Amino acid sequence: MNRILFFLIVALALAGCAPNPKDVAKADETRWLAEQDAADQAQAREQRIRLDEIAVEDAEREQAVKDAVLEDAKLAAQRVVYWSGLALTLSIVLMILAVGASGSIAIYGSGKAIARAAMVKANLIYLDKATGQYPLVLEYAGKGIVSLTDPNTGMTLLLNTRNEADRSMIQSSAAVRHVGVLASAAGKSKDPTGVAMIRPLIIDGEEAE
Repeated sequence: MNRILFFLIVALALAGCAPNPKDVAKADETRWLAEQDAADQAQAREQRIRLDEIAVEDAEREQAVKDAVLEDAKLAAQRVVYWSGLALTLSIVLMILAVGASGSIAIYGSGKAIARAAMVKANLIYLDKATGQYPLVLEYAGKGIVSLTDPNTGMTLLLNTRNEADRSMIQSSAAVRHVGVLASAAGKSKDPTGVAMIRPLIIDGEEAE
């Protein structure tokens, strides 16, 4: 009987020393919550690290795109400048060629016109201002023959031969020369009216005989 009682007392003592199940459950819960919180924090850190890595990758891709766009823009600008410079150079060359060609044509045309004008002027025979007649033309016909042409009458004389005088031509020529001398004198005189009143000399061909 005493043994049984002893074992009961020992059992009760052991039962009193055993941990409280509620405390054990609470401790387990606390430990689980702590572990879960640590796991959550670790996962959150991993997520933040991954998000940071993704953000860095996105920033790098964006920068790469910007760099590519900038490089393309630079290349396009260089092409525009190159082709614009080439077009400008070509335009300037064409303009210089056009101006040079126009200048050459103008110079050639002007030179040709000046030469033509000089040739025409050299071939002109002007009336004598005093007599109002064309000057006589003396030419060497070759073989010792010299000719004298009067453009006013259309008559040509060979100076190495004897030519009979035409009295009517002498009369008209003398009258024209007389009038020309009077006109020239009237232009130089202080009394042109008085000089103009002088009657021209008239030579009668019949009286000349």
